[in-house]
Amino acid sequence: MTGPDLPPSLRSLEFSTEKVWLILFWFTSVVSALLFWILGSSGLAWVFGISSFLYIAVLTRTLIVKPPFAVDLANIDYLMTPRIGFGTALGVWVAGVALVFILGLAIGTASSVLLSSALLGLLITFVWRDQLTFRVAFFGVILGLSVGLGIVFLSHGDRLWAILNSFALPPIFVAGVLLLERTHLAQSHFVQREYARGLRGFGVACILALPSALLNLLGNVQQNDTWVVKWWQSLYAIVPAMAEETWARLFLTTLCYAFLRPTTNDLPGRAIVCSILFGSMIHGFSHTGINPIGLIIGSLLYGVPTALLLIKCGFEHAVGYHFLIDFVRYLAAWLCT
Repeated sequence: MTGPDLPPSLRSLEFSTEKVWLILFWFTSVVSALLFWILGSSGLAWVFGISSFLYIAVLTRTLIVKPPFAVDLANIDYLMTPRIGFGTALGVWVAGVALVFILGLAIGTASSVLLSSALLGLLITFVWRDQLTFRVAFFGVILGLSVGLGIVFLSHGDRLWAILNSFALPPIFVAGVLLLERTHLAQSHFVQREYARGLRGFGVACILALPSALLNLLGNVQQNDTWVVKWWQSLYAIVPAMAEETWARLFLTTLCYAFLRPTTNDLPGRAIVCSILFGSMIHGFSHTGINPIGLIIGSLLYGVPTALLLIKCGFEHAVGYHFLIDFVRYLAAWLCT
């Protein structure tokens, strides 16, 4: 038996065992990474890489067996998708994603995803405008302005990209929160006024993300960040963390779940699996374009754990996990200057 079929006592025992392995691989990964960069031994690189992969696998497994489970979530019956069936709904979603990919060939992958999400966010916000609160709208505006200012003052100062994010992210965030309230797939502690809990979740996720952040450096992605010439520019990591977790996880993952779940209330797990995979793949596409290897590996290694953190723990956990990965990358870029 697995998941919800396990008795509570066995669930606790299983989770404790997973936690032991998680801590073991975390320490092995971090220590071997530090020794690798100090001593430069190729053998240590193999230990570091393998232990990091195993850590991510165990983290993913740990989050999967952590409540809430798919069957614990309420059924959804407010959409028309139950009438067309799961297969047809999935096909419609795939077609929509394909259109975004095609648009990305013309205007850029990141721009196509952001613009498409913003338009859908505006539509959802308009339809559910009666449920919109001032606090949620205020958070959305602050998020958009913060990301825009961060792009201008912490990064390379792309003003057009800053303006696009400033206007696109508020409706995406608002629609994402409205979808969370309808689906109960996840939660945002800040939106619920649980600020201390949200900050604590952000910090815990940073600790969890360290092996993944160090593994990211093995690909030498930091060499592309030549604009990082001051240590404080590493703090720019909070900008993509907030922006991308808003549209990739809070909005797109939840939207996919809201679209598919009504068609498969009898088998809710497949709606969650599909929403996690689609959100992760679209996120990966915005970074790599149509690069099958980078798309699949990047999505599975980084997107899936982050999506599970959103669903199992909260939005702030997802942002913290993403932040630490980019922060270590930018800090490494600065150290290489």
